[in-house]
Amino acid sequence: MQAMKKIIIPRKDHEVYFISAPVDLKRKSIRPFIYEQLQKLHPTFSDASVFDWQHFAINNLQWFMVTVMDRETIEEYRILYKGAVFFTNTAIALHKRGFTSKGIETIDDEQIGFDVENNKPVSLPRVHSAERASEGSSQAQQTMLRLIPIWYGVFTKNKQWHGVTTLGTSILAIMLLSLFFILAAKGTKNTIRLDLPVEPLTEIKYLPSAIEILENFSCDIVEAGGRMVYWKYNEETEPIIEIQMQGIDLVKIYSICNRYEFLSLQDIHDVKYNDGEPVVIIQLDQGRKGYALAKNGVFLSQDSTIQLINQISDLLQKEKVSISSEILPAEYNGKSLYTIAYTAKDMNLIRSLEIIAALCNENLLNITKMDVSIANGNSFFMVNISLSQSVESYHALYGLGNEKTKIPVAFGYKEAILNIAPPDKKAIETKPENSLVGSIRDSSGQIVFYHDANTNKIFIKGSHE
Repeated sequence: MQAMKKIIIPRKDHEVYFISAPVDLKRKSIRPFIYEQLQKLHPTFSDASVFDWQHFAINNLQWFMVTVMDRETIEEYRILYKGAVFFTNTAIALHKRGFTSKGIETIDDEQIGFDVENNKPVSLPRVHSAERASEGSSQAQQTMLRLIPIWYGVFTKNKQWHGVTTLGTSILAIMLLSLFFILAAKGTKNTIRLDLPVEPLTEIKYLPSAIEILENFSCDIVEAGGRMVYWKYNEETEPIIEIQMQGIDLVKIYSICNRYEFLSLQDIHDVKYNDGEPVVIIQLDQGRKGYALAKNGVFLSQDSTIQLINQISDLLQKEKVSISSEILPAEYNGKSLYTIAYTAKDMNLIRSLEIIAALCNENLLNITKMDVSIANGNSFFMVNISLSQSVESYHALYGLGNEKTKIPVAFGYKEAILNIAPPDKKAIETKPENSLVGSIRDSSGQIVFYHDANTNKIFIKGSHE
């Protein structure tokens, strides 16, 4: 498969501003705030401008890195480099470790780094700098770009360029630019060939939410007749998902993993056997088909963050969920993570996940980590979830679908799939010791459950003496 093309936009075609973020700035006010600041900072800012922002915490201060371009210029890049992901030297440098300790460095035709004396990030064009000899074509640069994650990019379509012109103006600009380049190419030695009509802008695809992936895997595992011992999801590690499961052979495991194009099976190891059943640990990472993780930022306002944390705690406790610990956004974790660990009994696991999903949608949060396991006789679920603030206009919608009851079942919670109905009175009179109340069908056939009128317990056919 051909690697996705990556292009660095030279400084002559874009401008970068670092804008200090007010502590109490609400998410819905971010775009109007940046727009107002750009009107003061960018001399040619107008309806023909577009801008993109990323949110960073640097030395305990909050900053927006704002990239500004002319709409016609970014459209030109998308025509000339179809399907490419675009970067700036500033975005790449800012994501690298040690940004604050390297001072201000000269990168191509720019000066980028951290001004220690003034405690602020800096990105400036070099005065009287010569044009770069080769814009993004050198072998060394291409090698470097292959290692840069695509979510460092700027002006991705799913971020809905933050411009102010209408759709009609954009379409007209594309048409005029296409005609201009066709006419201009006739006078050059190297003819520029354009396919008309212009193809739609390439979308960057994002991984589904952690809860959605868990639900889908749970359904597959239940259908395959197995169960999970634990589930681990962590966006900050490789692999991104680790699952220990039992009762499923390797052929079925391969079949399940191959259903997800956004994930790739990285490793299968520690194959053991328990009572003749295989116990396997599998690891999955992001697929190599252009899927990316949503970008995470920091919790801006301490007051609103505390209110959100109290809301999460109150809603979970109302559902009789026992919270064991909470890690609040703080300086040592960059104010980027809120982690909560809790225990949910029986089907309360589903209700707790529904609460988390609803709050993620309402407050534009991302689940960056989620561990789930079962203990205490297959009835208590231990959950550890970390939440971050989303910094993009794109936001994965969190929610549970029609197969949500399969999640506890996938961890071995049997009662979740029993269809228990009130016993027939006649059946109680004639066969009080063996009243049928439900059944479950798996790959080996049907298992029937009965109700013992004397002990008031449910037992499996053949297991009760």
